Amino acid sequence: AVTLELPGKFEKWPISFWSEPSQIQWSATETPGKISAAIPADAKPGLHWVRLHSPESVSPLLRFFVSEYAGVLEAEPNDSFGKPQVIETLPIEIHGVLQKSGDVDHFQCKLSKGQRFVASVEANRTLKSPMDACLEIVDERGNILAQNLDSLGLDPRLVFVAPRDGLFSVRIYAF
Repeated sequence: AVTLELPGKFEKWPISFWSEPSQIQWSATETPGKISAAIPADAKPGLHWVRLHSPESVSPLLRFFVSEYAGVLEAEPNDSFGKPQVIETLPIEIHGVLQKSGDVDHFQCKLSKGQRFVASVEANRTLKSPMDACLEIVDERGNILAQNLDSLGLDPRLVFVAPRDGLFSVRIYAF
């Protein structure tokens, strides 16, 4: 299950939901603007559609992406390579937001020499986010070891092989 906070004000609450495919059980929490999605283990990976509605209004179709991997929410502050969000288990999907112009997020994990690490952003192409993201792999001193901008349309994807045992960070920012 995941709880999402919607932007805006909600004068009419609770709201109802329509989704396709209908595998996810959507519900309004007691707090206006917060909704919950119960995702079954056998949910189809990929793009799901959801629409919120009340007797007075209806939202546009919204995109919701279901991954085959376990997920974790971004935790601030993670704006510098010296204070990254530590990721203990791989593979993992990180759900995050670049909140303002100039926001840079760092996620650090331990890799073994020769270990292949793949980082990919699912934002513009599938979710239609207006961002043009950049991914970088940096070492503990902040040196850029790998970078990608537009592997999948405007979404970056990087494949990195660790040159040594150690801590490496994925840095993401956008234009």
